[in-house]
Amino acid sequence: MNKGATGILLLNFGSPHTPEEIEPFLSHILKGKKVPGEMLDKITERYSSIGGSSPLLSITTSQAAGLREELKGQGKDYPVYMGMLHGKPFIKDSVRQMAEEGIDHVVAVSLAPFFSKTSTGAYFQAVREAVEAEQQGIGVSFGKQWHTHPFFIEAVGEKVTAGLKHFSAPEEVTVIFSAHSLSEDDPEDAGCYQKQFQDSVAAVMARVKHGHVFSAFQSKGMKPGKWLGPQVGEIIEMLASQGEKQVLAVPIGFVSDHMETLYDLDIEAKNKAVSLGMGFQRCPALNDSPFLIKALAATL
Repeated sequence: MNKGATGILLLNFGSPHTPEEIEPFLSHILKGKKVPGEMLDKITERYSSIGGSSPLLSITTSQAAGLREELKGQGKDYPVYMGMLHGKPFIKDSVRQMAEEGIDHVVAVSLAPFFSKTSTGAYFQAVREAVEAEQQGIGVSFGKQWHTHPFFIEAVGEKVTAGLKHFSAPEEVTVIFSAHSLSEDDPEDAGCYQKQFQDSVAAVMARVKHGHVFSAFQSKGMKPGKWLGPQVGEIIEMLASQGEKQVLAVPIGFVSDHMETLYDLDIEAKNKAVSLGMGFQRCPALNDSPFLIKALAATL
């Protein structure tokens, strides 16, 4: 790592922080196109059901503060910034702030556990473009993948163990690990993403050792074509048909609670499970878990 004025940049997808930001957030995802009314109404209703906005920014702020303190404890006094692909603070604006504050080397760290071109790949490309736009000779490097780092696995394992304790008969609970679904338009990209997901689940289960486990995808996009599956709802339906009664959802693919956990799992998946006579619990995302922070520090 550069020993000069180095700054860490945590990267994530972004989210609307107020109801008024929902439409521009969606328009940014659509590359400036007008948001169809039906889509806007649907997404606005979903945000309304979780309080009107997403906690993603506040959680990422806590993660950044935690990482700063962790690095200080290691003798590395690096400032930590945040940059979002589709929301404030945008990656380009954060890189500009870093340049204005004298940072001459950016270390970009993705908060997506599993690599895909539409998440980490897009984040890193946005960093490259922002650094080039500053024309100040800023160096840039990228944090290593951390989906099987022991600290990450320990963090998820802790959540699973704690989650199972909410059930009177933990051994009868089916654990469903979930990650965001991905279009299969690029089979190589989808295959890499899926393997990293599977590798993480295998590592966690080697630690937890629970018998009833499935991996599933969620939050499939609206784009036509094949997406990675099965979906969480499909697994729940299958389990109900087999007489299973209890489910614990583990959103291993999301390190922060936001729409995909608070609505897609806590409301949509739970409602499906309850309608089929099943009990449903969800592990919180890692958020500012000390073990997650240690895993992020280890990527540098």
